[in-house]
Amino acid sequence: MISHQDVVHFDQMDETYSLRKHWSLIKLLVKQRTQLLNQLNNLVYQANPELLIYCRRSWPDWLLELLKLFPTAQDLAEATIAQLDKIPYVESKKVQEILRQARQSVASANDPVSREMIKAIVEEVIHKGNLIESCKKYLIESCTFEDVTLIASIPGIGKYSAVGLAIEIGTWLRFSSSKKMASFFGLHPIFKQSGDKTWVTRMSKRGSAEVRALLFMCTMVAIRHNPVIRELYAHNLSKGKCKMSAIGICMHKLLRIIYGVLKSGIPSDASIDQSNRAKKPIQRKETQQGARRLQRIDDKAPVSVRQNKKRKEQSQSQGELVTECEIKAPALSHCAT
Repeated sequence: MISHQDVVHFDQMDETYSLRKHWSLIKLLVKQRTQLLNQLNNLVYQANPELLIYCRRSWPDWLLELLKLFPTAQDLAEATIAQLDKIPYVESKKVQEILRQARQSVASANDPVSREMIKAIVEEVIHKGNLIESCKKYLIESCTFEDVTLIASIPGIGKYSAVGLAIEIGTWLRFSSSKKMASFFGLHPIFKQSGDKTWVTRMSKRGSAEVRALLFMCTMVAIRHNPVIRELYAHNLSKGKCKMSAIGICMHKLLRIIYGVLKSGIPSDASIDQSNRAKKPIQRKETQQGARRLQRIDDKAPVSVRQNKKRKEQSQSQGELVTECEIKAPALSHCAT
């Protein structure tokens, strides 16, 4: 780099350099918070296992506040209804159920060490959550990147998701077409075949998993608020595809829309997509696998013994196969006997 200073500009930063640093910080904080929640789950399983039914998908804020005040089942059993009513978003019916479960708990950890560990982890989890929200808010407010504004103009994509997609894509100039961008991020369909001769067409998933995760959540929102994606989703469901397959097709379509918005520099407009589809009708080409599967069988072509037997069975009728295998119906006298 020092020898070729006229060619290599190593002292210039990328436009997304600061966004990448901030995005990496948020991912690190989310990872640390997840690790703390996993450790908290193990401690609560020993100290107050009945509360785990309220955090099957996520840890609500009221549950963290409850554990902060009453970390073990023994502490919770000694609490009063008035103390629990002060915790926000906790109904009176739920308070009575929690107290009943705590007084009948089978918890095995009631020592002071477990109590202090749960309190410390809960406080750290709350702190990490507040820090993540403040970092996301600052990232959204301070971002002035033009590509982020264009991506966020698509219905279903928020400002924070637009920042993540813009960081991962970098610049659309890296891809000569939307198909190549979809292939780079693993959203293109590929033909997969297993050893037992079963084959299926699935999403390749060979690119960045983070981009697919962002596109999945954006697609779930776009199905409700984006008319183009909603129409495509309903069309694929009517064709008999399962919901996840239809969502994968919508993810591919959403990425193609992102590429078109970035390339043209024009905010998203549903009428542009409709006019583009009206100009060039979709022409489906028959794949090589389908062409070979539907072609006529050549009797003079060399085949194996197994394939020859299979073709012979296909050409014969059901009665001929039964006679050849010597399968006969039982006599009436035998049935009577």
